[in-house]
Amino acid sequence: MTPENAVGGRDGERDGRQDRLRAKVESEKVRRRWMSRRRRRPLVVAEAVSAVLFAGGIRLLAGGENRLVGLLVVVVTGGLLAVVGTQIGLASRFRSDYHDLDERQRAEQARARLLGDRVTNVALAVAFVAALLLSGLTDEVDMAAVPPAAFLLLALNVFFPAAWLAWTQPAESDDEPDEEEF
Repeated sequence: MTPENAVGGRDGERDGRQDRLRAKVESEKVRRRWMSRRRRRPLVVAEAVSAVLFAGGIRLLAGGENRLVGLLVVVVTGGLLAVVGTQIGLASRFRSDYHDLDERQRAEQARARLLGDRVTNVALAVAFVAALLLSGLTDEVDMAAVPPAAFLLLALNVFFPAAWLAWTQPAESDDEPDEEEF
């Protein structure tokens, strides 16, 4: 087995997956839809709101009260997280298995991952200090708060780099002139 085949299986399979992924990411329809920064930023806000609502649904499920409402919130916002997260990944070309990036795009993604790790570390430290302070004030710790907090930290680590890129990348220029210019 050659090193090329060791990672992705047979060359034909890997090339086929890359071609499908390239067709999805570089689709003219997708690129036009998300080339504007004004269109990408509401996606980032929707993802953040969905993550907080999802954590709230987890809290309702873990807390024991209103489990049906919690389940409904988790299902609806979980679906929204999946759809919006995919769209953010396409808008920012932030896919771990996408190889057709130039050096500038790779550097931007590396910086976004590093920033995401730093933001996650700070959030984890803040959550740890807050837990110490709150548990020091009482003898009881509300264990129902642990799963939503863990989800929010995980979501922050996973979603932040793509969301950062979608928020900060400049609007892409349209290479083709508008018909109105003629």
